[in-house]
Amino acid sequence: MNKVALISPNGEANNIVSTHVDSMYQDGVDYGGLLAKHLSPSDSDDTYINYKYWDFDDSTWKDRSARPAGYYKWEDNAWQLDSVILFSELRQFRDLYLMQCDWTQVADSPLTDAKKAEWATYRTALRNVPANNPSITSLEDVTWPTAPSE
Repeated sequence: MNKVALISPNGEANNIVSTHVDSMYQDGVDYGGLLAKHLSPSDSDDTYINYKYWDFDDSTWKDRSARPAGYYKWEDNAWQLDSVILFSELRQFRDLYLMQCDWTQVADSPLTDAKKAEWATYRTALRNVPANNPSITSLEDVTWPTAPSE
């Protein structure tokens, strides 16, 4: 039985498969844009998917750190910030915060007009969060507005 890592052009092991037919994937052969590299059956799939990459220049496996966050991608043998994904995640959090306070703006809300206005201002600040945080490199860097008291 063979264990095979299928490696994408950026060096990441996209998938690891175990085959019962030894000749199914030949070591070093390209299969639809993925390079097949044989592994030992005892090798940990998690290690190869999360902590190693194939260096095409040296034709060797090399160690790497874990992905810093979901909005990083492996490129040029290093983790690179993908700001498109980062800002997509930022907007998802922002949209959740907006949804959680939708009730403050409905006609039959129990809030006073003054409190509704405070919440409306807060909601505007939430909508402006992406524009007000253009140079963040992580979600921890985001400056969020403070919600009014109820």
